[in-house]
Amino acid sequence: MTVPKKSPGCSLQWNTVGTTIAGAVNGADGVTLDRLNRPFDVFLDSVNTITIADTINNRVVRWTIGAAAGVTVAGQANGVAGAGAAQLDAPTGVFVDETSTVSVVDNNNDRVQSWPSTAIQGTNIAGVGGLGEATNQFNGPFGIARNPTSKVFYISDSGNNRVIQYAQNAAVGTVVAGGNGAGNANNQLNDPRGIFFDSTSNSLIITNSGSNNIVRWVIGATTRAVLAGSAAGAAGATAALLNSPTGVTLDAANNLYVSDTGNNRIQLFKAGETNGITIAGLAGLPATDSSSLRGPSAVKVDSQGNLYVADTNNNRIQKFTCIQG
Repeated sequence: MTVPKKSPGCSLQWNTVGTTIAGAVNGADGVTLDRLNRPFDVFLDSVNTITIADTINNRVVRWTIGAAAGVTVAGQANGVAGAGAAQLDAPTGVFVDETSTVSVVDNNNDRVQSWPSTAIQGTNIAGVGGLGEATNQFNGPFGIARNPTSKVFYISDSGNNRVIQYAQNAAVGTVVAGGNGAGNANNQLNDPRGIFFDSTSNSLIITNSGSNNIVRWVIGATTRAVLAGSAAGAAGATAALLNSPTGVTLDAANNLYVSDTGNNRIQLFKAGETNGITIAGLAGLPATDSSSLRGPSAVKVDSQGNLYVADTNNNRIQKFTCIQG
């Protein structure tokens, strides 16, 4: 997605009590379309619609905000996993383009599928070689982002500790970040997960989950810079540390939002700062009440500055409204 333009009225303060906009308020899972089961990603389609990677239900659902249930747009509505063209197996990333085509990171099938609007099956657009280390293969792909101008996709290939770039209609990808084994050196990644393409700097913002930090990797560069968390890979719960972060996004003012998964919180790192502020999940304890999060994955920000969080282990999507002023 492109950089969201933060509302001039957003104060960078949020209501600490979230509203459940998809899934069960009490955190119950299920396979019916009014329930979710470990959602790992959420994409903001429009002001009133979100698309969710409903991971353990092996499907992608589109949910109109205010609706009682979602609609399956990829995979099987009954939650059955598989490797066929009409099936998914633990989708973890989702992107929706201007034609409502859904691109899905199909984690356990080591592929990315494209599902046009109203399609009943998908087409492989990346990872046609299946599991492996070649540049037409993946090992547990996780996140997805797109350059809005070139339409190039970027996929975090977590098990191969790299990010792969796929041009439109390409059968083979190109390594653009990592690919030098797992580690903390500045030319390495360690279990990269969520990714965000920053058009302004032509760079990727990557949750380097295994190293407990967030890095920026400029397209074409051979090394990365640490933006948040420990450069040495240390985990922690202080303002300067993270614990297995999964999701990341950036606003137009270069403020960084991180789903600090292991700490059950969302952290805001204001532009240029290395100490974060907890803006959701203030207690940092896993719980099902509306002020708490439990293993959050994706975090997204809309044009009004509102937060949308895939509260993964609570099987729901939470919205935290930005206080205007």
